[in-house]
This record gives sequence, C-alpha cells and structure tokens, in this order.
Amino acid sequence: MLATISPCSTHADETLSTLRYARQTRTIVNSARVNEDANARLIRGIDGLDLPHLLMLATFGAIR
Repeated sequence: MLATISPCSTHADETLSTLRYARQTRTIVNSARVNEDANARLIRGIDGLDLPHLLMLATFGAIR
C-alpha cells in the first residue's frame, strides 16, 4: 500500500488517520487458492496413483 500524506499542518488530522490506516493494512495477509470442484480434485488424486497400487488396495479391502 502506498500512503500519500500532506506536509501541510492544516491537514494534520487527515495525515494521522492515513498513517493509522496504513499501519493497520501492514498486518493483512492474503493467500491465494485455486478454485476447483470436488470431482476435479478426486480425479487429480486418482491420476497420481499407479494401477498396480490401486488394484492392491482394492484387493485387500482398503477401497470399497
């Protein structure tokens, strides 16, 4: 964020409120996340498994 303030004493109250707001915005943390539906996530997870491993899990009852 860029805080623009005035050196003029007549705008001292506005300058102080701008500086307080700029100080508060330093604590904001954003985290990006990709929007995807549950089916796409499931398919992406299955694509990562190899077929023999998947068959072994199905054979021993880990997958129902």
